[in-house]
Amino acid sequence: MIKKVRKKGPVWAHFIIVDKSNNSHPPVQCKYCSKKYQRAVPERMQVHLDKCPKAPIIAKSQSGKQPVIDDFNDRMSEDDQNANVLSSQHFFHRLQPPFKLQNSEEINMQTDYSDQTESHTNIYHLGYCYQHGIGIERNETRAFQLYKEAAENGHINSKYNLGRCYQHGIGIEKNEIKAFELFKEAAQKGHESK
Repeated sequence: MIKKVRKKGPVWAHFIIVDKSNNSHPPVQCKYCSKKYQRAVPERMQVHLDKCPKAPIIAKSQSGKQPVIDDFNDRMSEDDQNANVLSSQHFFHRLQPPFKLQNSEEINMQTDYSDQTESHTNIYHLGYCYQHGIGIERNETRAFQLYKEAAENGHINSKYNLGRCYQHGIGIEKNEIKAFELFKEAAQKGHESK
């Protein structure tokens, strides 16, 4: 009987096979952090690479980046989901690398759009990510600044979230009068909240 040899997938390139036996699941060791596994299971190996702080970005899977979007959807308020704020999906493709953005990169990301309405929506999404720590370190002050920038350009959801920032003291000192004014403006422009 001829034993069929399975081709090893790309995840194997990031591990050292410790025992060269004919075992289909030999012991392996991560090339980057030296973590050892007694039994090589490609799915588990990929999960390790996605979380390994020393692994290069190229070793991380696309599916390893997907939870950023799923987590974003889980944390969104029902109002935001009803308002269909995820209409610009390509925003997330620009955000996918789970590392801290530098200011110049962030500015390029914000201004790299020809459609200004879309740009304000993306600035709003970026503010939401900063507020909740999605894909980047949580920074409520930066979230407030981004909401304010988009709100000044007429983005309705940003006006509403800016009102919430003033109402709850998120990234700015509490100011319920300013919060009320922003909620009123957002409502007059069609924002519905429950």
